[in-house]
Formats: sequence, C-alpha cells, structure tokens
Amino acid sequence: MGIHKYEYLEKLEAISLEHLQIVIGFLQLPETVVCHQPDVKSWNVLQCMEHLNTYGDYYIPAIKNALSGAEKLEKDQLLTQTFLGRYFIKMMDPDKGKRKYKAFKKHRPKFKLNKEVVLNKNMGQMEALVGLLRECKHLNINNIAIPISLTKYIKIPLHEVFGFLVAHNERHIQQAKRTIKWTGEESFSGK
Repeated sequence: MGIHKYEYLEKLEAISLEHLQIVIGFLQLPETVVCHQPDVKSWNVLQCMEHLNTYGDYYIPAIKNALSGAEKLEKDQLLTQTFLGRYFIKMMDPDKGKRKYKAFKKHRPKFKLNKEVVLNKNMGQMEALVGLLRECKHLNINNIAIPISLTKYIKIPLHEVFGFLVAHNERHIQQAKRTIKWTGEESFSGK
C-alpha cells in the first residue's frame, strides 16, 4: 500500500501552515494566559510549545542532513508505508490516539519559560518544517529514513517522520488551546 507524495506533502504543509498561524496567535496572548497551568499535572501553553521545540531540535537538523544527498525527482512518486511509521503517526494523532503518554525526560519542558524565546523558536521550527515539506516535493524521498529521537537504531521513512511530526504538533497545539479555554481567554483568534 502506498500514498502519493505530492498529495501527502501538500496536506502536511497546509496543516503546518495552520499550526504556524496558531502559534502566532499564542504570541499575542498575555503572559498570564500562556503561563497558566490548569493543575500540577497539566502543561501550560509554553510548556506544550517547548516540548515541541525539543522534537524540532532533533528532527529538523536530522531531516536537513538526510536531504543533503537526495536526488532531484520532478514527478510524483508512490511512498511506501511501514507498520512502524503508521503506528507512530496513529499514536500521536489526537483523533485516533486518545491514550496519554508520559514524555521522555529529555522532552519534558521546564516550568519557567520565556514566552518570546519559546514561541519564536517554535515559529522558526514550523517555518523550517514547511520549507522541508516543500523541498521534498522535488526530491526522491522514498529511500530516506530517519532515526527516531529516542534511539538511532530505529529508523522510519522520511515521509512518515513528517506525518509523525505534524500529528505530534497537532496533539500538543490542541492541548495548549484547551489550556487557554481553562483561563477563560475569549480573544484568542487561533483556530
């Protein structure tokens, strides 16, 4: 079973552009709102975004490095799906993977964070992700695999890494938006 590269990457790009707009909206919110922690076990907006930053810190450079030797391919290609890649994407999809997961230590955010630093870094990573998705439309990516952030011994295909990242971003952006609703903030313009 395969998926068409252009259609898949276009879909992920559109979702990532929506995510970028939401993060821009977070930047407009007062500090009290983005730092509000509903309870001791829940993350605030900044913690959700910093958690995503830790993944971006790993995956953005790993993807750029993997693409450095990719050959040009101007036609569409059928991308092969793998069991492991589909599993990781489904696990992070907020509509399909309802189970909560405890973040690994290196991906747990601190409590005190700087709003501008965290959100500007997240916006930069979202922009980089969109750029990489666009770049891949013109490259042969079928044989590129990236080690997952937890171990270099497990690799998944690049297009499934993209799917995982976008699903993971969606999961934590939804979490951050729920945090805003708990504060009663009515002026948030994010979707």
